[in-house]
Amino acid sequence: MKENVILTDTIVDKNWEFYVGIQKESKLKWSIQCWNNAGIKDGKLFNLKRIFGYFYHAFTIFTKRRKYSRIVSWQQFYGLIFTFYCMLFHVKKNCELTVMTFIYKEKRGWLGNIYFKFIRKILQSGYIDNIIVFSKNEVDYYSEIFGVSKNLFKYLPLGIPRKQKLEPTTISLPKRFFLSVGRSNRDYEFLFRCADEIKQYDVVVITDILDSKLSIPSNVKVLNGIRGEEYFKILEKCEAVLIPLKDSNISSGQLVMLQAMQHKKPIIITESNSISEYVKDSVNALIVKKSVDDFNKAVVKIATDKEIANQLASNGYEIYKTKFSLEVLGRRVGSLYEAESTLEVEL
Repeated sequence: MKENVILTDTIVDKNWEFYVGIQKESKLKWSIQCWNNAGIKDGKLFNLKRIFGYFYHAFTIFTKRRKYSRIVSWQQFYGLIFTFYCMLFHVKKNCELTVMTFIYKEKRGWLGNIYFKFIRKILQSGYIDNIIVFSKNEVDYYSEIFGVSKNLFKYLPLGIPRKQKLEPTTISLPKRFFLSVGRSNRDYEFLFRCADEIKQYDVVVITDILDSKLSIPSNVKVLNGIRGEEYFKILEKCEAVLIPLKDSNISSGQLVMLQAMQHKKPIIITESNSISEYVKDSVNALIVKKSVDDFNKAVVKIATDKEIANQLASNGYEIYKTKFSLEVLGRRVGSLYEAESTLEVEL
């Protein structure tokens, strides 16, 4: 009998909430194939090892493809590169493939052109059954730029793991500060211009992608190499979370939004086409135009009006609990394989 498998780039076990959810909803048995191939960017050698891992591990699954009935690729590149091998060797499609957490970020130059054609060819191959995206806008956006049917893309809301109880951080931090974190589609140049105009408020930035040419204001503290529990310890201490987005069509920021809601932190985020399923202006976030003046007015509002800050935080926490857990995401993916499922996948 053929197996069903989930491919991950981090080490998880059968208590993993996504695994619990997909089993519960699909009513199928699943196994998990884990590789420790994730992490924060840490130089060219690290990146090369990570890319090699995508190709190597995807090839191991390709060589065993006849044993699988269904594959869910939690790490998108395992599924995409598995598809590349199917195309390369002209094999017959023999399993259902779902690619999750799909994000395409345009790259410049001739390498960027090759990368675009590589992804487009994979998406047009017919080997992939479902591509999971985390905003409705991306269904139209990716369908148009890659020339594939909208039916290939499935919008499902993101889900995150349960909050863990942690000891306080030992990292030296300002007494009161706003936190900005992330590397995908972040406009830190814009954030620094904002911070430079309101020096009375401190900002902590956790990232590893800063352009070395950027001038960092005196009220901004940049941390890199921060991950996992240490990040959550810092999140627990901040006043609010700042999310300055660069491209309004690229899905990004949702994970940080949900983590902020989970930790009862207000959110200030710039306008984007990929966030409306997660935040509503003045309900669980302040959504502002991408102007220094508008962004800073929101910062001042959160810093000086505790009633508004507390209401945003409280609303966000309630929304997170009911709609955005990792188990619910697993159930939503499981519903794709269960014809009789009654689970709502729309918000």
